[in-house]
Amino acid sequence: MKKINNDLYIGPQINEGNVKDLVNLGIRTIICNRPDNEGEGQTNIEFIKREAENHGLSVEYIPFSPLKLSMEDVKSFAGILEGKKKPIFAYCLSGLRSEQIAQLAYEYLEDKK
Repeated sequence: MKKINNDLYIGPQINEGNVKDLVNLGIRTIICNRPDNEGEGQTNIEFIKREAENHGLSVEYIPFSPLKLSMEDVKSFAGILEGKKKPIFAYCLSGLRSEQIAQLAYEYLEDKK
């Protein structure tokens, strides 16, 4: 898990068993940036969501394929960054896409000022 700042952490694909670890780290929101069924052995968002909700975490689903990030995706991510349920953990296959969208979302928020 990579710490971007006190509000945001980025990481690779998780499964239901990792949710408890995120709870123990104080995470309050999970963002999935990986489309369901993208890869073999991937845990789909519904399983993550069910486990996260059992622990009182919010779950957001902003999936996008590599090189197919939209401005709407960036705005959605930015909206979550502005929310109150922090810290946030965002993930995809390796964490790279989540880091990319986070950077763009922070730039978008900065430009809005």
